[in-house]
Amino acid sequence: MKYWAIFFLFIIYSFSVEAQHTKASITCLETLDDGSMVINWSKASDKGFQKYQIFKIDKVSPAPKEILSTSNVSDLSFVYKEAYADYESSRYFIKTVFSDQINSSDTVSNIYLSLSKKGALGEIKWNKPYKEKSGKFKFDLYKGLMTNLKFYKSTSDIILSETGFDCSSPDYYQVKVMSDLGCEYISNKVCVACFCNDYTFPPIIDSVSVKEGKVQLGWEPSQQKKVVRYFIFRKVGNKNIIIHINEGINNTFFEDDQVDPCSSSFEYSVSAVDSCGLPSPYSTFQHNLLIKDMKFDPCTKSVEFSWNNYLNANYNINAYEVWGGEILQKPFIMAKNKATKTKIRIEGLKVNSNYKFFIRLKGDKFSSTSCPAEIKTPDYNRPDTLALFQATVNEEQIAEIRMRSDRNVKIEGYNIFRSDSKDGLFENIGFVNYDGKIPSVFQDHNAETQKQNYFYKVQIIDECGLERQESQVLQTELLRGESVDDAINQLFWSVYDTYKGGVKEYRIYRSKGAGFFPNTLLSVVSSGSADYKDNIASIIGTDGFYNYRIEVIPNDLKNYKSSFSNLFVLRGTPDVFIPNAFNPNGVNKEFRPVGKDLNPEGYKMIIFNRWGQIIFESNSPFKGWNGQVNGSLAEPDTYVYQIIFQNLDGSKFEKKGILMLVR
Repeated sequence: MKYWAIFFLFIIYSFSVEAQHTKASITCLETLDDGSMVINWSKASDKGFQKYQIFKIDKVSPAPKEILSTSNVSDLSFVYKEAYADYESSRYFIKTVFSDQINSSDTVSNIYLSLSKKGALGEIKWNKPYKEKSGKFKFDLYKGLMTNLKFYKSTSDIILSETGFDCSSPDYYQVKVMSDLGCEYISNKVCVACFCNDYTFPPIIDSVSVKEGKVQLGWEPSQQKKVVRYFIFRKVGNKNIIIHINEGINNTFFEDDQVDPCSSSFEYSVSAVDSCGLPSPYSTFQHNLLIKDMKFDPCTKSVEFSWNNYLNANYNINAYEVWGGEILQKPFIMAKNKATKTKIRIEGLKVNSNYKFFIRLKGDKFSSTSCPAEIKTPDYNRPDTLALFQATVNEEQIAEIRMRSDRNVKIEGYNIFRSDSKDGLFENIGFVNYDGKIPSVFQDHNAETQKQNYFYKVQIIDECGLERQESQVLQTELLRGESVDDAINQLFWSVYDTYKGGVKEYRIYRSKGAGFFPNTLLSVVSSGSADYKDNIASIIGTDGFYNYRIEVIPNDLKNYKSSFSNLFVLRGTPDVFIPNAFNPNGVNKEFRPVGKDLNPEGYKMIIFNRWGQIIFESNSPFKGWNGQVNGSLAEPDTYVYQIIFQNLDGSKFEKKGILMLVR
């Protein structure tokens, strides 16, 4: 209940505040002979009054445009010079600003009267000033001489057909209607003879130029009789709006300072208006020239730009002249283009300067000049530094080099050179396109990293495609080796002498078993070493494969990364255990070799007695001799074995020895 009481009091308060003020309302609109309009309104209450504001809403822009602001409460009339009320109907409303609120009136329109003629039948049309509040409007139509119009007839319609339209008639028409507020709306005057005029000569625009950031529009004086003014139009979207009126037939120049012709192109047209207020057809729409897509190329010291083609010219276009020069110098013609060509390239510019260009269109009887466009001509940056900081062999056994240059300097990329020796002939083997990533990487898929080491250097190609400085030389490392016997693997490598600052140490990595990459550190040797002996005697349970890799560590780890050698594999004798005695009645009931990953392929074991006779053969490493000969127990004695087997990679091995059979 309490909330309803508060709401009720609020409503009462609102009505009481409203009742304290009387807002202004537009009472009528009167069109004058020159197209201007008298706006009349009712007086607002004095208490708290601050100002009147009158707004216009035209057909092009729905946003209200303020046309008057006055703080005199007694001002009740205003002559609006730019109403163009003899050309179109627009809407108006008034705001009354009080100290505690703002009140808006209803919207009204000026009455715009128009005539059209079809043969002997004429049609008169007009609009209502506002929506009827009670009953229909009673429009009074007047007819007669321009200065002596007399009442003709009344009607509630807004269209009237007239018979016997005579083009030689001096008669004018005008419509009046009394508003609900007791003030008379008066339309523009139109004459019959004016609408019989044949406007075959719309104005001809002969110049659309830009000067000091303003569009300058010029046209030839109209050839039509009795022209008293010109309407200047600018196209906005798909509509044409009046932006100015020039009074007088010879007043054929207009300067538009309400737009920016240096960032956009604008279309203009002109219509001639005779003494009857009748406009001619639009002239052909013309636009200002606009330079666009301007770009300087420091490599060729040239500038390239285009401009919009000049359309709808009333006379022949001869050529486009390209004017320009350094800003502090007097401009001159730098090039000429055919009328169909709207793109140019100007070469031979100075770097680190400022230039200004503009386009001048030359026609038979007209011209057009664009807004000047300025451009700076900075020189491009040259790379100062280049570093080839790694040459290595990756895990896929591909030679790989890494390089970098100035991070903030644009380049095309790097030429890659390779040689078989440090001081030998270097051959260009490829190009790395710079993609903005640092470092850049090149992989040499044609390098035979298992056979030899290689020497590399790179050369910068700057952003203009010019060859610049070369890097130092870096090499890849080559690792070789051999099995000295079953206990020693001998490794040796090439001397690494291309690091500035030298080598700190060599790190040797090893793995056991076929297919296992050597990531386990085996040993670290000094920079003066070039070989290493790996004692594998104590290693058991292998398949005979030993995988090695060398890492070269530079002293200067700030400017270089370490270099890895190729993967080198040594194939030793598989780890096979052959007993020298066995007891068929004991734990080992068969005689056979024991080893990891013995390859059944090509396997053969033969047992001989002391006289060299074959007493047993097997083609499987899993089938041994059980101490029998032809199903009978063999005598305890010494026997000779011969075992032939293969490694997993197909390498063949043979083992011979003496075994003792005990019982």
